[in-house]
Amino acid sequence: MLGSSVYRYPQNSPAQRRRLSLFALLPLVGAIMAGCTSNSPATSLGGIPPGPITLGAIYSLSGTYAAVGDSQEKTEKILIQQLNENGGIAGHKVVLDVKNDQSDPAIAASAAEELVADRVAAVVYDGTTATDVESRPILAKAHIPIVMVDPSDQWNSGKLDPYFFSTYPLNKDTMTVVARFMQKQMGVRRLGIIHDTTPFADDLLADLTPALSAEGLSVVKDVAYDPTAVDVTTQVTQLKDAGADGIIVLAEGGIGTVYNDIKALGWHVSLVAPPITYLIGFSSLGYLAASAYTYCTVALKPGDTLPAHLSEVTQTVAAQAGTGAVLGGNLLTEADPLYILKYAIESTRGLNPDQIVKAIEGIHDRSFIAAPYAYTFGPSQHDGYPQSEIHMCTLSKVGALETPVLVPNSA
Repeated sequence: MLGSSVYRYPQNSPAQRRRLSLFALLPLVGAIMAGCTSNSPATSLGGIPPGPITLGAIYSLSGTYAAVGDSQEKTEKILIQQLNENGGIAGHKVVLDVKNDQSDPAIAASAAEELVADRVAAVVYDGTTATDVESRPILAKAHIPIVMVDPSDQWNSGKLDPYFFSTYPLNKDTMTVVARFMQKQMGVRRLGIIHDTTPFADDLLADLTPALSAEGLSVVKDVAYDPTAVDVTTQVTQLKDAGADGIIVLAEGGIGTVYNDIKALGWHVSLVAPPITYLIGFSSLGYLAASAYTYCTVALKPGDTLPAHLSEVTQTVAAQAGTGAVLGGNLLTEADPLYILKYAIESTRGLNPDQIVKAIEGIHDRSFIAAPYAYTFGPSQHDGYPQSEIHMCTLSKVGALETPVLVPNSA
């Protein structure tokens, strides 16, 4: 689903092992703390305390990825305004407590500690893949439920953080779809990979490799670059010289730079990029857009429109915050965490975090903002997004309300 400097957490790195070891200790910490006072706003089933319900969010409002964080904050605030205009949660007004991690993991840790001190009932976003390495353990230790977009596979079982839930497809499922598309529809035989050095790219690469192998697709060159780089001509030239007939970009930063340097070489090559490219680098695609694709969730067939409720919500956000890129596609994943929490809190009639977790784990084939996006969670399934709604979309155009458009015959 990032930083003001380069954060390198490759698979099996000390940083990643430290992250996993922190979460491995959480069950023990929970047992020790069982008899202690919780930081949660309510630890009994005695109902919701008077006053507003406060939800927390950690966005990158400054630093390298401020454009993304700014869009997230604006959208979430409008969604909460709409929610409050329709009764809030169990009749309580909802307040969003926003912290700025400045695209920096160390600051993200402080932001998480502030949310704990503020006694938020739940969190709708705890940072990017680069910053949540510090924020999430702190929130988990405090037993604060988190519902948000995070495709990383390790959270699905609920073992690392029993209070974390995702509303976005798992990387392993997405990369399976991508590999099949590149092999069967793009006709790629000699794949080039270019990626930045963020944990986001590391996670995708770990799942892309076996997916490519299953499709019999060979990689001729794999190159990396600093996400803050302003010139990646050397890396792009290496891919071209290796004879790549298609490339995949796995990155959170520098995506526009990659496109610009491909064009500077006059290279006409088909490519797949992550959906963040709609927000970062989209205008730099130029002629590449004609054969550029992304994986997507909410998407339309040419000429179709969004489901009625999602369309209504999208138009409201557009009227207040501007159309922005792929509003329709973004809004489902922004809005559904909020409405999943509403459902869980109203079902339990309280803010007890363990009861909220049980309520979410009990969700089965349930839509919130729009069908057919129906979630199913469980005690060992904390990623509830339906696999059937992972698609491939074109980057050459967008549809109604800036929604991604499906590649023909890929749905």
